[in-house]
Amino acid sequence: MLHPWRLRLLVELSERGTIAAVADALYITPAGVSQQLASLESEARTQLLERIGRRVRLTAAGELLVGAAKEILADIEQAEAGLEQLRGSISGLLRLSCVPTASAAAVPTVTKLRAEYPELDLKLEQRETPDALRALKLGEIDLALVDSFEPQPRSDDPVLQRIPLLDDQLVVLLGAEHRLAQSESLRIEELRAENWVLCEEGTPWCEYLGKLCEDAGFTPNVVARSRSIDFSAAYVEASDSVAVPSLLLLRDTHRRRVVSVPLEPTAYRYLGLALRKSSTTRPSMRAALDAFTRLFA
Repeated sequence: MLHPWRLRLLVELSERGTIAAVADALYITPAGVSQQLASLESEARTQLLERIGRRVRLTAAGELLVGAAKEILADIEQAEAGLEQLRGSISGLLRLSCVPTASAAAVPTVTKLRAEYPELDLKLEQRETPDALRALKLGEIDLALVDSFEPQPRSDDPVLQRIPLLDDQLVVLLGAEHRLAQSESLRIEELRAENWVLCEEGTPWCEYLGKLCEDAGFTPNVVARSRSIDFSAAYVEASDSVAVPSLLLLRDTHRRRVVSVPLEPTAYRYLGLALRKSSTTRPSMRAALDAFTRLFA
């Protein structure tokens, strides 16, 4: 009989590419991963991995078993959800990830869930959306608050379900004395000559703003990289520079002498929840979904 844990290791290997990466992710030794995969090959009575020097790749049988393993692991999760329903309590482990630019807004909901359901072991961490979606598929987390700069992210994913929450309008953030501070709206090309405070390189937000500027025919002059809205607001307040956050983030800038001006045409980032389809019936998941839906209603 095929062991579920070994099947998960095979799925992990198909996603991560190397035995070392699987070992790092699951906090076990590479030798332990190799031993378990060898045992899986014995159970399957066929070669699943082809060793090429220090690397391995899946054989045709291995690729076939990965597809079946994903379905088996999803069925196990659905069975666990059914057992949770029978217990009749909101309990167990629920691992939640939030995109960093919305995590502060999510904290009150998380703490309320913990207080309302003391038997629920709720873990919270920050992940950018691409990493969170990958972690969901690998079973590292259970629910993710994610963002997108497309109004309708792909809905044909066989593993994940997406639930829209909020259309979060983007604005231009300026110091109160900035020459553009009294504008009713601003087009991105009007910011061509400005100094920019941008988020970290490689993030979806940074890539989206870079594309807006590129489409307008210029590359922004980045004078600072920010990991937080407080830093961005402080820099904008103290200098003749601009940033482009969202209205949700502006909740944390009330102490600053800054103003926000709408972009023209209006632009949004879209917040939503992502979860595995096999986990939707868990009572703890339903409680979390209801709480976040109320937060952004």
